[in-house]
Amino acid sequence: MNASVSASQITGIEGDAQHILYINSFHRGYGWSDELESGLSETLSTSATPIELSVVYLDSRRFDPTTTNQKVAEILALKNVERTIDLVVTSDMAAIEFALENQRSLFPTQPIVFSSIHTQPSALIAKNEKVTGISEYTDYIQSIELALSLHPKNQAIAFVGASKESYDRNVLDIVKANIAPTLENRYDVEFLTDMSVDEVDAALANMPANTLVFMLASTLPKQEGGQYSPAETARILSSITPHPIYTYWHSHIGMVR
Repeated sequence: MNASVSASQITGIEGDAQHILYINSFHRGYGWSDELESGLSETLSTSATPIELSVVYLDSRRFDPTTTNQKVAEILALKNVERTIDLVVTSDMAAIEFALENQRSLFPTQPIVFSSIHTQPSALIAKNEKVTGISEYTDYIQSIELALSLHPKNQAIAFVGASKESYDRNVLDIVKANIAPTLENRYDVEFLTDMSVDEVDAALANMPANTLVFMLASTLPKQEGGQYSPAETARILSSITPHPIYTYWHSHIGMVR
């Protein structure tokens, strides 16, 4: 069963309660979006006004959105969300795209708040008065320079990236186009892209002794199919190489040992 559907807990508004729908781009157990859900729940629980928080999962890292999103939208329509929801909150790009693609039919009057999308979706929200949110900005070069200042004898930089997911591909493209050219005259720069754990291990073993590793991809593929979680990815990479490993995402850091 598609977890997007089975995990949805949408019910009618009771009494004077306000009803907020949180559209999770991913699945329960994905640390970053779970933390956002927890933050919403904790904050809303302090409200003097009764607020009911419902969640729907798009499972965008497990399933192709082109084959599942329409079904999710149909189920939300059956649950009359256009009448019962007061506010929509979305996590990451997959969720805001879903909300905007279905805004006219599912959320025609409700405000939509997006959270932590990596690039400003100007084409999507232009002249849309019911949409607001926060767009992330990551200073890639400053983070790299900070790491290099801690390793003055560094000889090489290995970027572990991925191109299959749009989010990971966007980060990879930014670093390749804007960051790598500023480093290549000082260091041996390698991109380890769309590799399995064993392939990354073998590639890193051939890098110079003084190498820094930067994780651009949030996850790595499993040999048997599917993907590791961000925390699993960080833990695995830190266990297979002696090189210092850096990341831009806090979701990697929590369980690194």
